[in-house]
Amino acid sequence: YQRRVRETFPNMDWINKTACKAMDAGGKMVKKKETEAGIWEAERKIKGFKEEWGVAVYDAHLSGDAETVRAVTEQYKAKIDPWVTKLQGLVDKLAKINAEDKE
Repeated sequence: YQRRVRETFPNMDWINKTACKAMDAGGKMVKKKETEAGIWEAERKIKGFKEEWGVAVYDAHLSGDAETVRAVTEQYKAKIDPWVTKLQGLVDKLAKINAEDKE
């Protein structure tokens, strides 16, 4: 059976290899787009928390209430730091994906 298939389709190995390459490229593209979406989400979250922090400390800062400014800053830093870590990991992952594409 295999001999007959090879006689009928002599380029079957080439077709198989080409199909595998296309699937690999598609998988890499999906991985890259998912990583880019994660970066966008992390950047948006960080920006949102910073905006919230600014609104929360504005009046306390103008009135010279350093204790409130410090407390609110600590609260928002605890919210922002995990997203900064996640963002850095995603940026590193994207750089690795891009480096693999160049190989």
